[in-house]
Amino acid sequence: MTITLETESGERAAQTPANTEGRFELASLRKMHYRLTVTAEGFETWEQDIDLGRGPNQYTVRITLTPLKKVKEVAAPAPSLTDDQAPKTARREYEKGSRALAARQLDEARAHLEKALCEFPCYARAQTDLAVILTERRESQSVEAALRKAVQCDPGFPEAYTQFGQLLNAEKMAYTQMQAYLQAEPQGRFAAKIKDIMRQMESSGALHATPTQAAQPPPS
Repeated sequence: MTITLETESGERAAQTPANTEGRFELASLRKMHYRLTVTAEGFETWEQDIDLGRGPNQYTVRITLTPLKKVKEVAAPAPSLTDDQAPKTARREYEKGSRALAARQLDEARAHLEKALCEFPCYARAQTDLAVILTERRESQSVEAALRKAVQCDPGFPEAYTQFGQLLNAEKMAYTQMQAYLQAEPQGRFAAKIKDIMRQMESSGALHATPTQAAQPPPS
């Protein structure tokens, strides 16, 4: 079990493992507001805000960890250009939302993803995961807005196109957007993945191959 203490700005103030009895002690801390995070293999991440600027010099915290729910393993997601651009606070909220989504805790997942997007609206992966939740909630206009934003922020993010394909098959919009990407970036880092997605869409019978035509990115 690892205990990490960070300031409100995300700066690490201290980190230590717990002893064999699950106890720990952090000393010589400044009197200010912190975020305490506890991680342990096989358990949900535990977090709590602590204000050391008030009260006694010693602060006792009781930690209760929750075992991780077993979820079906999935392949590692494709990288997105906006992943590294997102601030740490947004990435933290996205990770919470992603875990909740995998556990089918949709309301919790949505809350965390919306917080991540409030911090960094051009977070393609968070926009796409939010679209998955909105699809299940049958909020089609919000789904399309989230996916359009994801594609605008990262035109080469395959998962956004996959969701577009499911949402907009009838109008062939997603397929056209993939064609446009391949025309502009035939050797791009996502070209092979996008070609595979297009083949799957064609083989399903939902779409048929058409001559490549230039297309403009969807508006924000």
